[in-house]
Amino acid sequence: MNGRTGAIIQARMKSKRLPGKVLLSLPYNSEVTVLDNIVQRAKCIKKLNEVIVATSWDKNDDIIEQWCKKKEINCFRGDVNDVLSRYYYSAKQYNLETILRLTGDNPCIDFELISNVLDKHLQDKNDCTKTEYYPIGTNIEIFSFGSLKKTFLNTTNFFDREHVTSFIYKNKNMFNICIKEAPKKLRKNLRLTLDTRADYLFFCAIFDFLYDSNNFFKLIDVIHLMDYKPWIKKLNENVFQKKEFQTLDDELKFSIKLLDCNELYRAKNILKMRIG
Repeated sequence: MNGRTGAIIQARMKSKRLPGKVLLSLPYNSEVTVLDNIVQRAKCIKKLNEVIVATSWDKNDDIIEQWCKKKEINCFRGDVNDVLSRYYYSAKQYNLETILRLTGDNPCIDFELISNVLDKHLQDKNDCTKTEYYPIGTNIEIFSFGSLKKTFLNTTNFFDREHVTSFIYKNKNMFNICIKEAPKKLRKNLRLTLDTRADYLFFCAIFDFLYDSNNFFKLIDVIHLMDYKPWIKKLNENVFQKKEFQTLDDELKFSIKLLDCNELYRAKNILKMRIG
């Protein structure tokens, strides 16, 4: 490895709640896609040598590779479910020493925030740096190739292979991890990730107001827009963030919370009795 830094964007066409979301137009009815926004914002990050889209060998993802070729974007294809292996082999192919993890459903990443976190990560020589308390879809995750390789070689757990960094956080004694918390002005209850039709309507509204004046508007611009146009936030405020659970017990406990939030009290009480 030679100290190269790259952003790897995991992206697939398959989505249970919103198929093909990464290539939806954003702004609406434009030639710009969700993935366009992520790639172009990533290219603005300081100290970044490569931007790579990591998709799968599934035939449904052929269109992503074709899109990358047309846009002259690096594309890596790998295992459908083993996302960890996709990161490992793509980082290895492009000789990356430091990896910024991005996903194809977060079109409002703030390249200035990421640049600052990346600079701190490199300066402190951390194994892994992550942020907390930013709005959903804008937190940052950076890790070294060494920690990625150690994870790749030491876990066979399906959850860890699918979620890339969960092994790191479960084994803090093995890694030098830095957690940077968002400043209070950016700790907002906003859902800036694309997973449902409601989320897409939400993003369309944001881009309709902000994109023309600044294609690379910042997180603080979105927050100010919510203050000025609070109705926009209502477009996806009832969407629950999709979660993946390692145990059935965790899933059942979360189900109880969902039932309670939707005032389905009888179902909630029956489930509570059944799981004790």
